[in-house]
Amino acid sequence: MSKKVLIVEARFYEDMADALAEGAAAVLDAAGVAYERASVPGVLEVPVAIKYAAESNAYDGYV
Repeated sequence: MSKKVLIVEARFYEDMADALAEGAAAVLDAAGVAYERASVPGVLEVPVAIKYAAESNAYDGYV
């Protein structure tokens, strides 16, 4: 069974967000894990985005 992870990124500091998301994606690619990326405006929205995603039961993990 394949795993699916959601990468949630706060876009307030775009350069940092890009670097962190690319690093996470590289690790997930190397492990053969499928992923999707979701963007939120700032860090305070990250937990809310993860909460809604968790309620959907569509993902096996979150970054």
